[in-house]
Amino acid sequence: MNVSDFLDEVSTNILQFFYGNVIDYIYRERFRKVGAEIKTEINSSESNGIVALEILPYDRLDRIIVSGMDCDFKIPIPNSYKWDLKKNRFFTDRQEGSGSMRNGILFKKLKEFISVNYNGKLQDNINNYIKIHVENTAKKFRDSLMKGEAKSNNTILGVNSIIPNNGNIEINMFTTDYFTYNCIVSLYQSLYAIDKIPFKVSSVEDIGRISPFVCCLAVGGFLNINIDGTSGTLISKRSTTVLNPDRWHASFDETFDIRDTGIEQGACPSIEICLQRGLFEELHLIYDPPKYKIRNVILFLIQTEGRLESEIFLSMDYGLNTIKEIDALIYNVNCASDAENENSKMLLIPTEDIVPFYEKKIQESEVVSPIAYELAKAYAKLDSKLSFFNKLRLWKG
Repeated sequence: MNVSDFLDEVSTNILQFFYGNVIDYIYRERFRKVGAEIKTEINSSESNGIVALEILPYDRLDRIIVSGMDCDFKIPIPNSYKWDLKKNRFFTDRQEGSGSMRNGILFKKLKEFISVNYNGKLQDNINNYIKIHVENTAKKFRDSLMKGEAKSNNTILGVNSIIPNNGNIEINMFTTDYFTYNCIVSLYQSLYAIDKIPFKVSSVEDIGRISPFVCCLAVGGFLNINIDGTSGTLISKRSTTVLNPDRWHASFDETFDIRDTGIEQGACPSIEICLQRGLFEELHLIYDPPKYKIRNVILFLIQTEGRLESEIFLSMDYGLNTIKEIDALIYNVNCASDAENENSKMLLIPTEDIVPFYEKKIQESEVVSPIAYELAKAYAKLDSKLSFFNKLRLWKG
């Protein structure tokens, strides 16, 4: 290679590097502005039941760092119910229902939250107030098991704090279980009915204040199927057996649990493992990163009178080679292990028709998940406002 060719190659590489970084910078600045607008729109309405915490231009899951699990928050099951629950196989592995308050931090924070915000508003002292809800929760589980319903005290993960850090998001977790989660839901519903103001959340910084009540983190999203330049999105209808039954939802929705550590209890959980599990169990798809492209991420809080949960919601593209593969995909979705238990129906509709589809179902008096509807509108606006920049980014490779 002569000097002239060498200089041409160097200058071309420099220009490509500079051009690529300029496009990415402009895209992220535009995304930040549009994301802020959408976040304000979502949070201006209390009727939709969600609080948008962050809208992120992430195309890699390693930008969301999950850590912690250095404390347990497991409420002990009352002795009067423990034997019946054990007899009906409520406990998993070596559980005995004794509970664990490693460090006692979250239980102390729970009592302090109630004391500070509901002093004089309860008809009982705090200890008895909590005890009543724990007893009622144990009774409900016992009665359900006696009826032959399948219930187990799986270990799940709650959210202690969410902290933006140098362009990344750090989510600090704690270990809890299904019994504690239901106790906390019962407490939350009771306290929220008395006064909902203490639970008001406007930013990620507020999560730490209410963390004992955030006993659940989920990963969900819309899966867009791309083939021959066209895009369709999988839309599910939830079955009658799930928590919020018989309603149109997104493509998938999976709750974090201890399986998502990938190794064993005590290891850091992985969003990618939870996503992998959700895609396989609900859609019967193998998560092979080269075939998937994450467009963006919305981190939000579900906040209604019935529950308080956090969720990481993804908009993802999945490429197929031939149209025939679509039929095979739908067939596989209906064969997924959770298809019968969680989804009663799965449709593939044009991506640009998601919002009109939900609105038509609402007009027909069918139930549509307000979360899926609001986030579908958010993604549609992101795609519309950023379409030019997305094409530039694809063009520059």
